[in-house]
Amino acid sequence: MEEKKLREYTTDMYLLVKHTLNTIKSQKTSTKLSDNRSVELLHNIDIELTEQLKELEDMNEFLEDSLSVNIKERMASVTGTIASVIETNRKDPVSKMLRDNFTVLNMIASGYTTLHTIALGEGEDRLADFTQQRLRAVIKLIAKTRMVIPQTVALELDISHIAEAASANIKDAWKQDRVIA
Repeated sequence: MEEKKLREYTTDMYLLVKHTLNTIKSQKTSTKLSDNRSVELLHNIDIELTEQLKELEDMNEFLEDSLSVNIKERMASVTGTIASVIETNRKDPVSKMLRDNFTVLNMIASGYTTLHTIALGEGEDRLADFTQQRLRAVIKLIAKTRMVIPQTVALELDISHIAEAASANIKDAWKQDRVIA
């Protein structure tokens, strides 16, 4: 694979993380956010994505040279499919914000999986190590999100008495022996 493709994939990853971080920061200001679990989760996602963005910026040798010139154009192509979904967060209940965050975190995980594979193939150890480390961090955020969602839904629907049972069922469904073929 040529260097141009590696830069393209890294830039796409950068833009996805940047757009997601902007959305998370916006969600953190929502007046609907009152549950401590959701507040803490959004805070943790914010911290992690901020660190990822800084590290990606520090690896500018893997980013396209014209990043600042065409960022709006690239942003639209990279995040167009998620933008309309997660930008509605201001009017949506917190459970829908978390559902959309769960989806975009999985997109980020997929992006890091792809970029990690490319970096290994190109012998770019620094980028491969970064993507592996950040993939692990995103997977932890995905796991935390999936456990906060049932609690949040139960709170919003005033059915808190089933929250623990729902969380236990979700945790059971995601047990390693069930998800790894």
